[in-house]
Amino acid sequence: MDTVTHVLLGTACAVAVSKKPAWSDESLRPRLLVAGIAAAFPDVDYLSFWIHPLLFLADWHRTFTHSLVLLPVWAAVIWAAAMLWRSARRQPITIFMFCCLGIFSHICLDLLTVYGVSLLYPLSERQFSMGIVFVVDGIVTATLAATLLLTFLRAWRPYAAVGLSLLLAYFGSLWVMKHQAIELASEQLPERYELHA
Repeated sequence: MDTVTHVLLGTACAVAVSKKPAWSDESLRPRLLVAGIAAAFPDVDYLSFWIHPLLFLADWHRTFTHSLVLLPVWAAVIWAAAMLWRSARRQPITIFMFCCLGIFSHICLDLLTVYGVSLLYPLSERQFSMGIVFVVDGIVTATLAATLLLTFLRAWRPYAAVGLSLLLAYFGSLWVMKHQAIELASEQLPERYELHA
């Protein structure tokens, strides 16, 4: 997915698990900032494009920075940088958890695309993919933006939970439609062994 959508999702997840979603809450600001940065962080692997473009496209993208195995390592890197901020130093464990949440939200969103992610890298280079959304999906981005806007205008946390629930319902409907399309295609093309949608 695109960077803006990743940041919006990481921030929405952070709001959903926070007690007070009011922007005036001093402890919320570093949490949201860290979750947003962490949600964008896994795409830092784009820097490897400048080292070797073909290897980046074939082997490096969505591997080491998109791994659940390495998630705590990357969260620790972001956490260490966040500890330079005085507001973050007041809640170090919480900030680390929000770093993990942001990175996890990124991995989950990329898992939904056709390109997938190497969830178990470096233990396995196998790519996992649900293949139900495009890399840029206006419905996902608009839903997240509206969710955050309503949450901060009304300072009411359930807006974040409702927005995330709507996204889950959207993803579920895409999953169902994908499998219905494969079923219809397999009826029309019974000689095919493997179909993709």
